[in-house]
Amino acid sequence: MKKSVFPKIIYYLFTFALGILMALTLPYVIMYSIAPRELGNYLNSGEYEKAMELVGGYFNNTPIVSRQFEQGGIVLFEAITPVYNSGKEGDETKDETKYHKAYAGFIYGIKDIYNVGGEDGNLTKLIVTDIENKEHIVELLDYDSDNNDIKDNIGSLITDGFIYLDLDLEQLSSISKLEFIDNQGKKFQTVDNLSLNYSEQFFVDVNEFLEEYNRDFKSEKLPDLDKAFREKSEHYKISSYGNVRKKADTKATIIVVVYFVVIYIIADFLVGGHYIIKFFKWIHGKVHKNKKDKKAIPKQEIFGHDYYSQVTMSLDLSELPDFSESVQVRYTNSDIEIAFTLLKENGYTVTERIKAGTYVNAWIDLNREYAPVDMPENLIVEGYKMDVKIKIIKRKEEDL
Repeated sequence: MKKSVFPKIIYYLFTFALGILMALTLPYVIMYSIAPRELGNYLNSGEYEKAMELVGGYFNNTPIVSRQFEQGGIVLFEAITPVYNSGKEGDETKDETKYHKAYAGFIYGIKDIYNVGGEDGNLTKLIVTDIENKEHIVELLDYDSDNNDIKDNIGSLITDGFIYLDLDLEQLSSISKLEFIDNQGKKFQTVDNLSLNYSEQFFVDVNEFLEEYNRDFKSEKLPDLDKAFREKSEHYKISSYGNVRKKADTKATIIVVVYFVVIYIIADFLVGGHYIIKFFKWIHGKVHKNKKDKKAIPKQEIFGHDYYSQVTMSLDLSELPDFSESVQVRYTNSDIEIAFTLLKENGYTVTERIKAGTYVNAWIDLNREYAPVDMPENLIVEGYKMDVKIKIIKRKEEDL
């Protein structure tokens, strides 16, 4: 007996652990892999605001610079963007724990016409001239194609035809001209007649939030400062992965579901009871059975309660459009406890595979400011699929 059970335990522990790891990490892997492509598509279609939403930070959605070239163009926004560790020795910056003021945006639509590749004597760079006519060099190369620790290309230009620009106040005090230089030292494109000095109203309005964030990025004051800042103008926006995250979640869900189906099929053939083969044999027998002997057999007579149902639990938040709390619903029976964890990122909807039967002792973990309206006292699980929806309302002050 032990010899037959042990391989099952090992198989299921390994495969389910891998499946859970995939479910947790795959949406982010897919999101970060498709984000540059989506960003490039937005730029090519002129949807600059949507492209800027994928950068991170806050920005004024009205471009401060927007110019078209013979092919491609450049767009810059007033923004505060996250600061990342440079990788240089002595740099102790922790990624995204600080913001800086910047003119952020893109030079786009230039794939195959802006020559930047090459290792020996590559002169690719951006020369920024300030209002006092002083030149500053901004490095553009960020990709090491042959892994020899020498940057020789620009990753986003190779794949999607754009370069992200983050011209921050730490490097520059003002901007009057931008000159993009290619790998041979020749001017590729010049953007002049600029007068940018980080003093626009956006930078004034965002300053209080910026200073508090840089003092303590976990400060309890930040939500109120964020709200106060964005209420100053309908053009002040916060970056978000939005639609890209939804696409990533959809792809990841399909992959994870297919994975679990495949490992179940493999398990059934290798270490299981060959239920799939038995099922098809049963179907085959039913098809070839004499018609006059066929009778509808009630589902419960075939399976009793020895089967599993796909139970989808969701929240009705029609009265709480700004609800963002996490919620857990639990039931028990004599054998097991079932739990549904409902989060904002999964749309407050979750599906669990639960053995048919009656579950009691209803319990909900929910912020005391809110209450369930129609949560079932007993959860009767039957059929192969069922939906349960619980409405959440805000308690009256006298009930708290």
